[in-house]
Amino acid sequence: MSNIKKTLPFKGPFAGLLADFVQEKRASGYKYETAVIYLCQLDDLLARQNASTDCLTKELVELWATKRPNEQVNTCFSRICVSRQFACFLTRRGIPAYMAPQTHHAKYDFIPHIFTHEEIQKMFAELDGWSSFYRGADRHVVMPELFRVLYGCGLRIGEAVNLNRENVDLDEGVLIIKGAKFGKERMVPMATSLTERLRICAGKIGYSRPDSPFFPASPGTRLTHAIVYKTFRNILWKIGIPHIGRNHGPRVHDLRHTFAVHRLLQWYREGADLNAMLPKLSTYLGHKDISGTQRYLHLVADLMPEVTARLEKTVGHVIPGRDLP
Repeated sequence: MSNIKKTLPFKGPFAGLLADFVQEKRASGYKYETAVIYLCQLDDLLARQNASTDCLTKELVELWATKRPNEQVNTCFSRICVSRQFACFLTRRGIPAYMAPQTHHAKYDFIPHIFTHEEIQKMFAELDGWSSFYRGADRHVVMPELFRVLYGCGLRIGEAVNLNRENVDLDEGVLIIKGAKFGKERMVPMATSLTERLRICAGKIGYSRPDSPFFPASPGTRLTHAIVYKTFRNILWKIGIPHIGRNHGPRVHDLRHTFAVHRLLQWYREGADLNAMLPKLSTYLGHKDISGTQRYLHLVADLMPEVTARLEKTVGHVIPGRDLP
């Protein structure tokens, strides 16, 4: 048995199959961490119900798919998606398995907040005006540049806080992203102005080792998502952007969405062929395939009605949910 399978906490009748399933997912490049939490809960349910490994029955799956009290719709949908994937895995193994309908619960359709250029400028002006923090003497140096990287390069927050000094090439102006979503590694070129800011940032911080966090919380320690999120909320409050509430945003991840939409709008204004530019944006963002990038065309069309007609003529066939007239 592999080390991965030994460390997975499955104990029910489907324990071996669940471990094989997770191993297959991770071998395909997925981190599959949150899903393991759901699978542990499924494992516990199957154990309590004395389930037989001969079949994953409809009754068991419907019991699993039942929305729990006070459970977020999004969480319930995610649980069901994981069980559907496991059912597919079992079927490939020759074990009959009921698959919950995809429409069993409608996923909450989150609409990201696309920041205006004015809002972005206010955010950076506020960050640049901060003095030293009472904790983490370098954070007033780090935070303005971290948020510029999140917006200017469209990084996921995990990709940004996981950057080490050795992953930031300040000579070539390139970020080397490792261990990202889908197990992809990619190189992200930066604007000259951002590269210069990071050079200054690096000079102020100083790094004892190549694997030192490029954006430290304090010397030798790495920023956490919680610290970045708390800073983000504080900035929004100071510049007058209301936070609507949990699952409603704005979220830190909306800076990535904003980067993509602003990039497409800039290409549009330059007269570029957006159909030809989509694969480039997809690669830059580290998407698994172009389908993850196409949704930004919909956001562009919704936010800028004056460009809708041109978008429908040129790329209307790839805008999700949009029919040509």
